[in-house]
Amino acid sequence: ARFMADFSSEIKRDCANEFLKKLPKDALLMFPDLDEFFDAPSKDVERILKKYGAVLGHMVDRVSDDWALRKTTKTPLWLQYPRRCAATAERFHGANTKWMLVPQSIRFATAHHIQSEIRVPPSLPFSHYRFTERSLTLLKKKRDLYRQRGISRNRTEGRAHIYDVVLSHIAEGALSTTFRRKVRCGTTCNT
Repeated sequence: ARFMADFSSEIKRDCANEFLKKLPKDALLMFPDLDEFFDAPSKDVERILKKYGAVLGHMVDRVSDDWALRKTTKTPLWLQYPRRCAATAERFHGANTKWMLVPQSIRFATAHHIQSEIRVPPSLPFSHYRFTERSLTLLKKKRDLYRQRGISRNRTEGRAHIYDVVLSHIAEGALSTTFRRKVRCGTTCNT
């Protein structure tokens, strides 16, 4: 573990790539963010890994049953946030795929994309807990950080805009009525 006063997706990517170089040749790396839970069924992960050598996932945004940005408790997360929605890509036009498991030989171009040429496997769903009580503060911090860095450093201004779009759908501690009407959700998860 390493503490860094400054954060950026580039720093995170570089740290992952440095770590990959130190791993044994037959090692695998799992590289989730704190709000990402790679909870796809292990039999599916094993099947894809065996066939393709790496596992790609896609985010299923988890939302509370009443759309509120709730504080997390000791109750299992899937019960606190039972709605499964397609918001990251569909509503916010953000990257919703991510490599869940990669071999040591892979290098990341970003937190979500790799530099290596490999056959792309079908993606598996994983839970993305973006909409919690801390979301508003964290979204604003990330947006402001990308804005401070400006467009001259790796075209990050576009990333700041994504956070503005997400923030525009939050009102009074919950996801807005507009968001609720427009987002596509699957069946709730109660087990």
